[in-house]
Amino acid sequence: MSIDRNKGEKEVTAAILLVLLAMQDTFDWYGRGGSWQEFENQIVTALEEPLAKTYRDSATDLADRYKAAEPGAYGEGAEQWAGQRAREIAASMRAGTEKRVEAARERSTPETFKDELSGIFNRSRAESVAVTEITVSITAGERDAAKRLEDEENLLMVAVWRTEQDSSVCPVCRPMHGKPESEWPEALRDGPPAHPNCRCQIEWRPTKIPNPKAA
Repeated sequence: MSIDRNKGEKEVTAAILLVLLAMQDTFDWYGRGGSWQEFENQIVTALEEPLAKTYRDSATDLADRYKAAEPGAYGEGAEQWAGQRAREIAASMRAGTEKRVEAARERSTPETFKDELSGIFNRSRAESVAVTEITVSITAGERDAAKRLEDEENLLMVAVWRTEQDSSVCPVCRPMHGKPESEWPEALRDGPPAHPNCRCQIEWRPTKIPNPKAA
């Protein structure tokens, strides 16, 4: 199996964009607007399933690559992890969006308010959430699998940071390429993403640990 992150990004982008545009349509300059709680709930719904699938597929893929006895059993915590992550992101999006909408009201007029909102509820924001959270899900799923491989398959799984090594790689991630986890700075200790829109990944380098019982 290989992870089709582009498909996941497109699905999440489309789902988040629908929520954003629907919420945008509820506002006017005079103070009317939709339910922020409903907005938050819809973001959770948009994120939960695709994040769980990406986490599960990433864990299973890593387990399969390194010949785990039961690769299909990996990623069992996907739903619980994705639910918690989706709620955290939804709460953050709600808080940030509320502030931005109120700021837009304060600096606009009834005639310009809708234009201000287009800078808040748009595709680029949906895409940023999608790219970032798919990367988060891949890293989390692989870390789950790596720990289990170490526990069950007598492997030492060394994490190495990988970039795309192209012109789009940012100044933050470029010097990280090829570095093992022991050399990652504290701020990036959890692995990719290093920042919003980050598509970096972990390369896992396993070492077989001798079984003392077999000696």
